[in-house]
Amino acid sequence: TGAVLRVDHPKQASLAARITKAQYILHVGTYGGIFTRVLYCLVGFAPLTLVVTGFALWQRRRWLAAHRREAMQQSQRVTARP
Repeated sequence: TGAVLRVDHPKQASLAARITKAQYILHVGTYGGIFTRVLYCLVGFAPLTLVVTGFALWQRRRWLAAHRREAMQQSQRVTARP
């Protein structure tokens, strides 16, 4: 019928209810509007970015080490010939 069933006043709520409400607002991203939601999204992609760039750096280091070993072996073969 559109009648108001309940009105919650934050100052009258218990401490636990206020903390739970604050956590929920932060959890679902309704605090701060669209800017905060975009910020949450960007911060959420940060771990993925760190994993991808870390893996790429690790792979590059392995590739360079393999090529150095190969170059060293080839130079030793060239100098070892009589």
